[in-house]
Amino acid sequence: MPNQNLNNLKPKLETMEPGAVDSPAMPIAMGLQEANDLATVCAKAEVRAKLQTVGLQVARLDELPNVVDATRAAQSEWVVVRDRSKKDAQRELEEQATVQRSEMMDACRWNLRNDRVGLAVVAAIAEGDGIEDKIQDLRDLAKLVEGRLPTFAADTTFDAPNAVTRAISLANDTATGLSRGRLTDEQSRAKDLRDRAYTYLANLVSDVREAGRYAYRDDRAMGARFASAYLRRKRKRATNRAATPAQPTAPTSGPTPAA
Repeated sequence: MPNQNLNNLKPKLETMEPGAVDSPAMPIAMGLQEANDLATVCAKAEVRAKLQTVGLQVARLDELPNVVDATRAAQSEWVVVRDRSKKDAQRELEEQATVQRSEMMDACRWNLRNDRVGLAVVAAIAEGDGIEDKIQDLRDLAKLVEGRLPTFAADTTFDAPNAVTRAISLANDTATGLSRGRLTDEQSRAKDLRDRAYTYLANLVSDVREAGRYAYRDDRAMGARFASAYLRRKRKRATNRAATPAQPTAPTSGPTPAA
């Protein structure tokens, strides 16, 4: 059944210039949840009134929950179309890549528990989302483990050298299969619609957050509710990494900064 909120939003999405449309700059599930949390905060009468006193149009507040719902629907349509034409062999490779990434992440968190730099790298790798990120994650994890093989020697449940080899192999095979099955016209349209909806939502969220931070500039606790928890954690990790002396064995990796 077509999503009414998405249908209502489409005329606005179709007028967006291609150069103004961006893919999600953070894991989309995280972005949608943060937008939904913001809509819940703004649904309170006293908050709506406060935001209106600094000039935020009530129409912008009213459309926020509808745009969240529309973007969720566009994301779902994209996922269905994207996966429908995916070959079984590629789907199996991606599932194996997901499992391998998870096993290596668990092993790294345990065996590198006393390695601050190593854990910072693992935290950065964990932020990615999507199969493209998983492919890069496997390569980064392989480099991380390979550079610290002696640290994993006592863990008899984790064959580090074999994990490095398998991670690189899976990353290469999955990337090759992904390139061979690039988007059909139907997939391209679905992805473009999802990106347009997410861009519209991101701009709306940005406007509401900016208004909220200004309206509650004298209330630090309330003002914090108009900030992104994802970006706050990302900045904190970046600060911690910058304060830690670099080690040559640590690979450099991280997600695209969120807008």
